[in-house]
Amino acid sequence: MAIKNLTIRTVEALAGDGLVVWDAKLSGFGVRVAKSGAKSFMLKYKFNGQQRIMTLGRLGDDLTVDQARGLAEMARGNVRAGTDPQEARDRGKAGQCLSQVWAAYCLHRAQFPFRQRKPWKPAVSRKYQLSFDNYVAKQLGNRPLRSITRADIEELRETITSAKFKLPHKRKQTIHNDGRKATANRMVAYLGGCFTWAIHRGLFTGINPTIAVDRFEEKPRDRVLSNDELSRYLATLEAFEGNVFVKAALKLYVYTACRREEVLELKWIDVKLDEARIILRDTKGGDDSMPLSADAIDVLEGLPRIAGNPYVICGDRPGAHL
Repeated sequence: MAIKNLTIRTVEALAGDGLVVWDAKLSGFGVRVAKSGAKSFMLKYKFNGQQRIMTLGRLGDDLTVDQARGLAEMARGNVRAGTDPQEARDRGKAGQCLSQVWAAYCLHRAQFPFRQRKPWKPAVSRKYQLSFDNYVAKQLGNRPLRSITRADIEELRETITSAKFKLPHKRKQTIHNDGRKATANRMVAYLGGCFTWAIHRGLFTGINPTIAVDRFEEKPRDRVLSNDELSRYLATLEAFEGNVFVKAALKLYVYTACRREEVLELKWIDVKLDEARIILRDTKGGDDSMPLSADAIDVLEGLPRIAGNPYVICGDRPGAHL
């Protein structure tokens, strides 16, 4: 049995699949090393004559060595007071509904890496929360996490693809069935990530209910404007006499192939006309650079700059984008 004074330096240096090291100062406090190299803190204690081991959390992913030691000391205090800390925590977890766990999952993913993936960018966090609110919250949001089964996920999948499902936003209700199938697949994948995280945190026991759920076949979309369509599109824009920023945005979509948010949230500080490029912030892979065509440069050079507004595509409100 290995015993060491557990500090950040000694814990980070530990290696070996299944290695367990106990703290030399706090009885029962220890750390286990997984095959992946992840280090999980735990507390071994006795309650009513039975030995129990409670997982406290992961190093880095959840807490520091000192924080883990503090949790262990609190748990030992509960044992001395006659309360089983593992049972008390399990009761608290069992009462959490999916919406509560989803909120905690999104918060954690925006702050920390999980399973060797980078933390979410703000735009990704907003996308995931909006998708949950739109497609999951009403049907499963208030359900206790531990009560959700594969059948519930399959029922959600069928609900989203049903023509009777009323979309909770202002888009037309007549969305093509292929689009509904793609949305259902995305939501099953999103929930799968949440349940995987919950299992790692000890909030859910058993098999991830999304694993065996079948996905709909998706047809790849490859829609390219013909030369005639592009000419008519640009001719229509040239004749447009409305908002100059609307006109510019609709041109930049074509000339840069950027996403809607990337065009609308572009700031002048990230426009490098002398280098014929723009910098895209908060993409999934981090900041990125996009080359500009001569047509795109012409659009940008022709736009007015509004004092006090950092955005290229200005909106009606001061300092805001369209």
